[in-house]
Amino acid sequence: MQKIILVSILILLIGVVIVYQCRFFLIKNELVELKKSNHLKDEQLISLRVHYGESIARTNCFTCHEFNTATDNYLKGVIQRKGESYIRLFITKQDSLVNAKDHYSIQLKKDYGGLSNSHNFKFTDTELSALIEFMK
Repeated sequence: MQKIILVSILILLIGVVIVYQCRFFLIKNELVELKKSNHLKDEQLISLRVHYGESIARTNCFTCHEFNTATDNYLKGVIQRKGESYIRLFITKQDSLVNAKDHYSIQLKKDYGGLSNSHNFKFTDTELSALIEFMK
C-alpha cells in the first residue's frame, strides 16, 4: 500500500514538473517569435519577460525562495538594494564572489548556516534578463 502511495506521489510530482517545463517552453518560444516580428511594444515585451522569468523562478528558485514576503531570503527588493549587475553575478557565479571575499556573499553564506548550495546557474542572457525582470 505504501509503495502505491509513493508511486502515485512520484507520478504527480513528475506531472507538475512536466507542466511547468511546457509552460516555460511555450513562453520562451512566444517571446522569441514576437521579438522576431518587431510588432512588440515595450510593455508587452516586459510583460512576457516577467512571465518567462516567473517560469524560470518556479523551476529553479521557488524550492528555497519566496518572492512576495518580508522574510524571503533577501529577495524582496534585492534588485533595488544590490543592482542588476551584482544580482546577475550572484545568480551565476556566487562561488566566485565568495572566493573574491565579497562581503555580501560571505554574509549570506553565514546567515544561512554556510549551506553548501550555491547560485551558479547556467542561464542564457535571455533567461537571466527575464528572471531579473520578474524579480523587480
